[in-house]
Amino acid sequence: MHHQYICSHSPKPAHAQERTDNPLIPRVNPIALSYMGKQTLHVYDSQLKAGIDLQVPMTLQPPVLIRIRIRSATQFFASTGDNPTNPEWKSITTEAPVNSLVLYSRLPVHLKPQYTLGPLFVRHWENLPEELRVMIITQNMIAYPVRQGCRYPMDLITKLFPHCRMTPHIARMATEAFYRNNEFLIQLNSGMPNRYPPAPLNCLIRRLHLTMYICRSHCTFLRKLSEGRLGFGSLRYLRIKISWHFPVRDSDNTDWDNFIDDTTDNPIEFLCGGSLAVISRPAGLIMYVHRLMRADPAKQAVIQDRIKFGKN
Repeated sequence: MHHQYICSHSPKPAHAQERTDNPLIPRVNPIALSYMGKQTLHVYDSQLKAGIDLQVPMTLQPPVLIRIRIRSATQFFASTGDNPTNPEWKSITTEAPVNSLVLYSRLPVHLKPQYTLGPLFVRHWENLPEELRVMIITQNMIAYPVRQGCRYPMDLITKLFPHCRMTPHIARMATEAFYRNNEFLIQLNSGMPNRYPPAPLNCLIRRLHLTMYICRSHCTFLRKLSEGRLGFGSLRYLRIKISWHFPVRDSDNTDWDNFIDDTTDNPIEFLCGGSLAVISRPAGLIMYVHRLMRADPAKQAVIQDRIKFGKN
């Protein structure tokens, strides 16, 4: 158990005859975080005063049963997935101070105190080597986890903005690190607002995730992107996901013919590295579908032959 060496006085989880999702621990005012998903994290405001003093970020491996004392507002990253090796994460921020907060979870939990830094921090910060300052800022700016991409603008508010209120030097470093080290999503196939960063910042972005259809307007955008006409001069990696209707509609056949005509003698070629996936979805789909079908392998092979990536 993780709590055995972090908080030796924490009570042990319930036995087999007890409910495993609600251990018997001294508490008042249970806080059920139902909006975090499958409610794998349980938080209790305990009657006891014992507990470790949370001052640095922590990663707690399951099963988690720990009592902590919080001095500053703290951000909780709790897993909501069934697979601990590939979890989905949700976050919530709690206010401070809290004398004794009990956490219980059957999946991993990440804790990150949010301190307000004063003049003393600034004075010592200026004495650090530049390489170390870059490493610290970069680590703080990475959206967690990286593989899920940046949730813009939420990560902009929770990660970048607090650093922009520190010193001009930290603000500049944080802005560059935020846009260079996160993956940003462009949804050409969505009617919802993209909430995409302002165009002048395109030159800083190195990773993009693009979702699209095989239609002339989307392919035109893709070609402009490959030719550097959209300002992504620092782009290192591009993930493309193409949605394909199933069954195929008449308009899809027209779009396919246009795509073949436009790329036969002039394929879309990127200098950066990348990957391409083609998925099928039921025609007229509006709601999210959990199981997406693979597209026609022959069509996917043709698309991969017409959209090429470099090795950067």
